[in-house]
Amino acid sequence: MSLIDSQLLRSLIVDPENIDENFLCGICCQLVVNPKECENCQHLYCLECIQDWLKKNKICPYRCTEGEIKLKEPHRFVKNSISHLNLKCQNADCDQIIELGLIDSHYKECKHTIQNCQNEGCQDKIKNLNLEEHQQKCQFRKVSCDQCLAIYMISQDHNCIRSMKQQIDDQNLIINQLKQLVLQQQATQQEQQQQIKILQQLIERPQGQKYLICDKGHQLIWINPLYNQKCGRCSQNNGISRFMCQQCQKIYCQSCKKPYFQNQKCPSNHLLQFDKIARASISCDFCGEIPFKKGEGVWSDRDCDFDICISCYNKAQQ
Repeated sequence: MSLIDSQLLRSLIVDPENIDENFLCGICCQLVVNPKECENCQHLYCLECIQDWLKKNKICPYRCTEGEIKLKEPHRFVKNSISHLNLKCQNADCDQIIELGLIDSHYKECKHTIQNCQNEGCQDKIKNLNLEEHQQKCQFRKVSCDQCLAIYMISQDHNCIRSMKQQIDDQNLIINQLKQLVLQQQATQQEQQQQIKILQQLIERPQGQKYLICDKGHQLIWINPLYNQKCGRCSQNNGISRFMCQQCQKIYCQSCKKPYFQNQKCPSNHLLQFDKIARASISCDFCGEIPFKKGEGVWSDRDCDFDICISCYNKAQQ
């Protein structure tokens, strides 16, 4: 059925007096629009009419049965017959006669149908027969520059250099946005890797191994060194921080949370490697001194990026 309003559609019927009465709505007694059929008595009703009726009544308007009305789609013969009814075009200047089933496609293509100009910013309304001419003259139409390939409105003062500069600026903006997105993704990935490492430490920690807790009683996690970070207890930036509370999202400097070593293993349960003669480039993560200059050896854990001179290691054991 047509998309045209039902009352308008009925007003366009060429010969309304000779419509087959079988095609009239049982409620409004006019040509049935979007027909529905009663399964029991086969009377037709406009979809809109029967929906309004059913808001107050559940039985057929003809009371063909005492039970609730059951509706179905009419036979295709009924729909085909209705679709062949002759209508006038709704455009006053058009004198064509069209079958109801073709009225929508005709109206869309009718040379007298008025459309809005599709060019952005243009408010003109034009008949289809004048549309091509208007498109060629519309001051809001867009064209492509043969030199820089930029698309611009014909009424604009186009400058290739200015246009290309704008394109470069637009591309740079997109590139910067993509860079920011990459940085955000990298930060998220690093955070996820840190979380994975923390979970692995918890899983690998032997039963009975000593651990430290934060001020709220949460277990602290040994992490790779963080430098000049604000300590969650003393609020100072005391060099290296090695412990973190996952729940509180706080870190602790080595002065407030001193590390522990059991069975020559770091708090992450990595076996420490002892070098009797430390390399000159290594400094102790605790006292900051160079063991080589003191003639001392060094305990190291490369997985945790950790070095401690013998003096500091012995103090931590006490």
